[in-house]
Amino acid sequence: MANKIKDKMKNLALIISLCTMTSCVYHSGLITSTPVSNVDKNCEYVDIAVGYSNVSYFFGIGGFNKDAFLNEAKRNLYFSYPIKNGQSFDNMTLDLKTTCFWPYRKVEAIIIADVIERDTSFKTSYGKNYMDLLTKNNSKTKNFLNVSERIVYLDEDNNLFKGKIIKLNNNNATIFFIDNNGTLQIKNIEYKCIFKASQLDELQSKVGYKKDDKIKFIYKYSNTQSETLEGIIIGLNIESVLIKTAKSITSVKYSNLKKN
Repeated sequence: MANKIKDKMKNLALIISLCTMTSCVYHSGLITSTPVSNVDKNCEYVDIAVGYSNVSYFFGIGGFNKDAFLNEAKRNLYFSYPIKNGQSFDNMTLDLKTTCFWPYRKVEAIIIADVIERDTSFKTSYGKNYMDLLTKNNSKTKNFLNVSERIVYLDEDNNLFKGKIIKLNNNNATIFFIDNNGTLQIKNIEYKCIFKASQLDELQSKVGYKKDDKIKFIYKYSNTQSETLEGIIIGLNIESVLIKTAKSITSVKYSNLKKN
């Protein structure tokens, strides 16, 4: 019996080793640029737009064809940043990231474009048919959050980042933000870690708390130790508030709040 168990453990270790040896991450991509017309002598780079899409395969099964995959990323770019009159996209880059961990493979498409604003009076508009195709089967609002909305994100180490929503999913939202190293990050973040700092009327009415309210709350150090602290609300979501105290920033569930 002991020998059989050892053999099974050896086989398991071999499988894990093979999987690790076959894991890899690689990138490919391109950049395109639209020359600025001679008529547009002046233009301003005003923002960055991001489109994201991914597809996963298990034993080679799953996903959809590459053209649809890239078009989904392009669609999300336009959907997450509806350009205004006088604006256009420029310096568009496409980055394809492939992560392999046999038998799993994930391909991600990230499209990033500069948003430029010209000094001419040319107009940009979306036709009804185009918008119907753009928004079909794509949620625009979820958990009081909107695509293209600017939010704040609190990570597991209590680091706070400003970001923007580029896609709403069932259990999380895809956001992009700049990390502490100055690198642009695109991540799927649970809704409980994303907080609204603007467009708050509907959510504030729902939860009964407002941004900039002074609030007391119960902070639990452990199951047996807790303390009542005081701070100011700087963000809200459907489950909790983001509170700035004299020493730190933390998220607190509504059940642990005490109104002054």
